[in-house]
Amino acid sequence: IADGIAIDWGWPVTTITLKGVSIDNTEGSPEPKMLELESGRIGLDVSELLTFEIAFSEILLDKPKIVLEKDKNGNGNWSFGKNPEGAVAAEAIEPENDGDIPTIGRILIRDGVLRYKDAAKKTDLTMK
Repeated sequence: IADGIAIDWGWPVTTITLKGVSIDNTEGSPEPKMLELESGRIGLDVSELLTFEIAFSEILLDKPKIVLEKDKNGNGNWSFGKNPEGAVAAEAIEPENDGDIPTIGRILIRDGVLRYKDAAKKTDLTMK
């Protein structure tokens, strides 16, 4: 859900501006939102899409609140597929496959909070 999304189509960089973004958390979580973002700006290098690569010139986030959690079975709230158990298990990235990771020129986070919770490991970390 977002209050506002604006796209400034440009070449080689298209700018996406976001305002009031939120993503609901998984059912049964005591935290109602997985993500809340006051505002943000993402610069997407569309020229890289021609080579099937994803590259962000910049990612600027204002007051993001992110809650990443795993339940007692190890399922993460960031797994949006039908098979969350398989989606949570991350494979090691081989050096020859590093193109699978988007390139990010610059990240700026202002007044952000990241919380990581793992029920099975009884872990609850908050980073500000």
